[in-house]
Amino acid sequence: KATWQMDTTTKEQETGWRQLLSGLTRGYDVTKMLIPADFLRPKSTLECLAAHMQHGKLMEDIPKAATDLDRLLAVTRFHISGLIREVFDGKKPYNPVLGETSAWVFDHGDPAAGKTKMMCEQVSHHPPISAMFLGNEQLGVEEQGAMETGAKFNGNSIAVPFGDRKLLIRDRGEEYLMTMPTMQFR
Repeated sequence: KATWQMDTTTKEQETGWRQLLSGLTRGYDVTKMLIPADFLRPKSTLECLAAHMQHGKLMEDIPKAATDLDRLLAVTRFHISGLIREVFDGKKPYNPVLGETSAWVFDHGDPAAGKTKMMCEQVSHHPPISAMFLGNEQLGVEEQGAMETGAKFNGNSIAVPFGDRKLLIRDRGEEYLMTMPTMQFR
């Protein structure tokens, strides 16, 4: 069972962010800013990628789908189910150091579905790029992708793109290229 916690932004955090961002101009690359520790969430960006499996049970529907359209719908459901369900709580995750890794195993709770293994690594520090791979032998599903964090200040919001992912259904030899939507924080 996936769980998540929604944080709320306090007035103090909001005031602090307003002061920090007050000197920025439109188009400024926010990833180049030095941010005080008070504004950091106590986990790495790589750890945040685990949210991709918050509804991992949907992965089980992908190889079971009989038609092309049903598989496309199953892949799409799985893809969008992993979007982060947290609000911006006034804190950002730590930037991982080059070569930092995080790994997880998600037990589907059904021996026929097995376990999905996920591995993430920070492959570049400037620009910050995180690579990820997840795979499930029993389901015959693999996914890989990269996220280049390039946050830009847009006047009254910050836009954070999350990159592309490629999903492979091994038994069918089908590949799906999926672009993660850009998140807007206001």
